Amino acid sequence: MVLAPRAMEDQTQGPPIGQQEIERILILAPNWVGDALMSIPALACVRANFPRARLFVLAVPTVERIYRGHELVDEILVYERGGRHDGAEGKGRLIRELRRFGFGMAILFPNSFESALLACLARIPVRIGYRTDGRGGLLTHGLPRDRGTRRRHQVAYYLGIPHSQGWRGGDRRISIFIPEEEKSEVEQVLLQRGWDPGRSLIAIAPGASYGPAKKWPADRYAQVAAGLICDLRAQVVVIGSARDQREGQEVVFRLGEGAGKDAWDLTGKTTLGQLAALLSRCQLLLTNDSGAMHLAAATRTPILALFGPTDPARTSPYGVRHRILRRQVECSPCSYRSCPRDHLCMMAIEVGEVLDATADMMGSCRNKDSALAVFLDRDGTINEEVGYLSSAKDLRLIPGAVEAIRLLNQHGLKAVVVSNQSGVARGYLSETQVREINRRLEEVLGEEGAYLDGIYFCPHHPEVGEPPYRVVCDCRKPKAGMLLKAAADLGLDLCCSYVIGDHVSDVVLGKTMGLKSILLLSGHGRKEMQRISSGEAMPPDAVCTDLREAVQWVLRDLKEA
Repeated sequence: MVLAPRAMEDQTQGPPIGQQEIERILILAPNWVGDALMSIPALACVRANFPRARLFVLAVPTVERIYRGHELVDEILVYERGGRHDGAEGKGRLIRELRRFGFGMAILFPNSFESALLACLARIPVRIGYRTDGRGGLLTHGLPRDRGTRRRHQVAYYLGIPHSQGWRGGDRRISIFIPEEEKSEVEQVLLQRGWDPGRSLIAIAPGASYGPAKKWPADRYAQVAAGLICDLRAQVVVIGSARDQREGQEVVFRLGEGAGKDAWDLTGKTTLGQLAALLSRCQLLLTNDSGAMHLAAATRTPILALFGPTDPARTSPYGVRHRILRRQVECSPCSYRSCPRDHLCMMAIEVGEVLDATADMMGSCRNKDSALAVFLDRDGTINEEVGYLSSAKDLRLIPGAVEAIRLLNQHGLKAVVVSNQSGVARGYLSETQVREINRRLEEVLGEEGAYLDGIYFCPHHPEVGEPPYRVVCDCRKPKAGMLLKAAADLGLDLCCSYVIGDHVSDVVLGKTMGLKSILLLSGHGRKEMQRISSGEAMPPDAVCTDLREAVQWVLRDLKEA
């Protein structure tokens, strides 16, 4: 079987790759913990398309644990940069070791020139990766790395490598193997420090290996920890690597003797595997944008992440049940390691809002009285997309939409519309006209025995129109303002709700808030699906033909939960 050499035009160079001809594949792993975890879906895609090949991962010591024991990997080769593979002599030793395996193909996740040179000198005949760092001539199948590619979520960026060859399939969830031994070790450590399994355990990760610009102040983390202990009766464990010990010690020190007995500093005291086991025991992780954040995502632990200089569209936790706090400032995202402007983006995040968000996440996941919601886009999801619908008389519902909303009503799920209506900012219609259309929508649904529990819309646009509508707001999707207002108004559980729409912004909104997202192929959905298939945008949890099919998916998902 010969696989198609391209999934998109001009995405790769080189001859078609014969699937049956490859017996051994070398995966060159990223060098950061978070990046390594976000490469797992791409690794799964390679495995799905080469089920008989043996997959080897070449990884530096700091990330090799991520792949150890993983069902996708046959063998790990440790790249000891500072040891036996150091210097010219060490590199030569590594190249000779790689040659002996007789690899038929190398997948290069790092963007470095060195990774391509190693694969080339190891005489691996097929070398696939992005054309970066002047290494294009060393690759047999090079992918362009343009502005659009660089803006993808990191998971989609890595998936772009196998997708460029037309390869599909594989589990898109990030994951890590945790043996029972590491789980037992962590339990013993926690019990020795006074862990009460009957109380909530919340992890705080105040560090960030990338640089100080990503760190929220340790004294603020301490204030949040005090609130969690006093108000929620939670216990707190501070986590991180050895380089995070200063922040970890400060958080616990500032708590003092009172609250401090329910908080423990384990920064630098766990292996990567033990840290994964520890996170799997926690009810929540509060963190900066860090490797610990992605490790928590791999263990399915809910996450509240504080973002500043980095872009959550690229590096947010991948999966469900997380929330992002971020304040819009003109210089963010900048991706600087050190901030030249007094940490404006991180300092703008207040202790009170972090405490409120933490309490909300903890409470909504436990509160049986809170309601589950399905957040629905309007145009192209419920009614036909006509391009800035401006008159109620032109409203036409998509076949099956009424039945879908009626199903939500019958199963006790809140049906809530959250819709961007930038036509107001553009001058195509007024807010009054939007409300008239929404009233007509409710009338049509009511005639068929269906109803909406709430309708919210954003009339703004950041770049067009005139004030007050030309503004960077908190309500325009994919920002979460409309969801948060609906949750407050209607008593909704945002931990376990859903978002359905025909735009990538609906998918991003779901990912940002930790909700499962469903992309519809109605409206703009087919065009948006092309962006997702190309790796330009992050994928949803499901793709459905229309709203009726999406609601049926939601009901099945809830039944299986």
